[in-house]
Amino acid sequence: MRHVFGTYTRYPSSLSVLGGEGSSAFPTSTSAQLIDNVLQTGFKTGYSFSFSPGNADSVGYMDTYAITASPIAPGVTGLRYFYTDQSDVIRVSTTGVATSASTPVS
Repeated sequence: MRHVFGTYTRYPSSLSVLGGEGSSAFPTSTSAQLIDNVLQTGFKTGYSFSFSPGNADSVGYMDTYAITASPIAPGVTGLRYFYTDQSDVIRVSTTGVATSASTPVS
């Protein structure tokens, strides 16, 4: 997710800034156009997505983040819970919200 060319230099501050699909403007750090407008709301395909930025450094850049995806109706809209962070490892749990300690997806 980190983009070091021009517009993006660190991780985003929220899920919504990754959206902006359909805008006629060029992508920016607050409307990156990297995800669609549905996912930008935090809900898609039976899952609820939560984005948590880490603390900002001295110039306001986020150096860490965490994303979780949980079924809206467990057992109906999904069976697994997912987690990822700046390590780029996707983790999964079948018993509850996935965390940094959950099993990596192989």
